[in-house]
Amino acid sequence: MQNKNDEKKYLGEYFNRVKKNNNLNLIRLIAAILVLWTHSWALLNVPMTLPYSEVKINISVGLIAVMIFFIISGFLISMSFDRTKSWKKYLRARVLRIFPGLIVSAFFVAFIIGSTFTTLESSNYLLNRQTWIGFLELVFGLPNHLPGVFENNVYTSGVNGSLWTIKYEFAAYIGIMVLGLMKKFNLKSSIFLFIMSIIGIVILKIHVISMSGPIITVLNLMSAFLVGMIVYFYKDKFILSKKRFVISLLFLLLGLLSNNSDIFQIIFIFFGTYIIFYISYALPMYFKKVIDYGDFSYGLYIYAFPIQQVLILIQGGGVNPVIIFIESLLLTSIFAYLSWNLVEKKAMMLK
Repeated sequence: MQNKNDEKKYLGEYFNRVKKNNNLNLIRLIAAILVLWTHSWALLNVPMTLPYSEVKINISVGLIAVMIFFIISGFLISMSFDRTKSWKKYLRARVLRIFPGLIVSAFFVAFIIGSTFTTLESSNYLLNRQTWIGFLELVFGLPNHLPGVFENNVYTSGVNGSLWTIKYEFAAYIGIMVLGLMKKFNLKSSIFLFIMSIIGIVILKIHVISMSGPIITVLNLMSAFLVGMIVYFYKDKFILSKKRFVISLLFLLLGLLSNNSDIFQIIFIFFGTYIIFYISYALPMYFKKVIDYGDFSYGLYIYAFPIQQVLILIQGGGVNPVIIFIESLLLTSIFAYLSWNLVEKKAMMLK
């Protein structure tokens, strides 16, 4: 027999009742910390292993964290577009959310961190054409390089490697707007595009060795964003129950035990999504006081990587990844707090 107190509660009911009083910001904060944790190992070229063992963790924790961002973003941005009368106002709101904080971060990295830690003379660095190109690369989330900066670190392929997702995030925003202008912003279109993205991943997986190729990565992010859109459109029929939550946790555990990134990603896109929205809307806000201080996930995301690189430069490539994680989390939290209160929040008031 169906448990009425459990099975008959829908996401739409919670959504309409709690409004902004949910755990979405908490989950985004955790995702940002997971990205920081992953980079603490990757920037030292140290394989991540299970505690007290030499068993390598093959699941891409960083990619899963990014998928969490995109799932939540697909849900929230769909809500934003649905509630905005004008596509111009929608686009303005999205630009104000992404770029003010990013521009300040890019300036800080290019001209404060860059001029301090470059191997070039400060005057030569500031006059170097690549410095200014690098600043623009940082602003637009492109592969970035600053002359003489972090060139002796373990990782030398970019000064802020976290920003690669920004262009895909903004492209997804544009995609929603295009669907709206075409009168295709609905559940049916979202499901169709989601199925196409999953089919694309499967086909490419059959014909290539790894799922880490650029096209498949884009499809992974696209599928995550689209599943968030689907949840938004389906929220009035999306049942939130403890039983389904536990089942989803068990499937996620099986995915973890597989220690296979491909398997876990497929499991996560379905069952991880359920867990995200159950925790966000059906569970109490145990950390409400922390979240009330502000939305720090974006600041953590855009500042952590270069701060970690600075810490590695100062302490050397042999430093323990856990030490880098703790140090960078503490330092980056300060920048995230300042970014939210001095830049992001003020920019959002201009919407």
